[in-house]
Amino acid sequence: MMKTQGLELAYRYLNLRFNPFGEADLNQRRAMVICDDFISEHSMRTPNQVVQIIGKPGCGKTSCLLGLQAQFPEMEYMRCGEKRCPILNTSRQLLLDEFDLLTKRQRLWMLKTYQVKAVSTHTDFSHEYRRSGYVSISYYPEENITVELVQRLIEHRLEWARRGPGPLPVISRAHIEQSLRCHGNNLRSIENDLYEYIQRQETVG
Repeated sequence: MMKTQGLELAYRYLNLRFNPFGEADLNQRRAMVICDDFISEHSMRTPNQVVQIIGKPGCGKTSCLLGLQAQFPEMEYMRCGEKRCPILNTSRQLLLDEFDLLTKRQRLWMLKTYQVKAVSTHTDFSHEYRRSGYVSISYYPEENITVELVQRLIEHRLEWARRGPGPLPVISRAHIEQSLRCHGNNLRSIENDLYEYIQRQETVG
């Protein structure tokens, strides 16, 4: 209890309600996502076309899908479990996270049974989309991770955790550049670095 009170007091000095770079649940991640038009509306509206968001762990694939859901709220986000094929009573178009956790048979069944508009995956399944009658386009989020993007993410997160009026902690461009050099395009590792940075701060500035 004392530790929790101490953290709350420390965050109060930083004008924050909590550390904005800690673990967030899915609804919190939805609230934090930056909705850029990184994938065109035409691509998302074209019949029998699926967007494949592909990359290594931590590069922001789930955030991309949540961003698409924010742009296209009529589409339904669904996370696939390991070898567990979600069975849905829906006619809505789907955004499938961790598509590569399904078996090949399950993936083909999902593609044939539902209107799949976007998936996140570590593996390229272009041949399976073609086999199921889809035209696929691939998006690689790690290619778009820049200092400017990380700065925007930081500002968005800090505002989300803001306690009240007044200044917020400042994370310098030099610190962001150093974090990118250390962690490459792994946003998850960069967030962990920023979490520790905020934990060490005692005052705004």
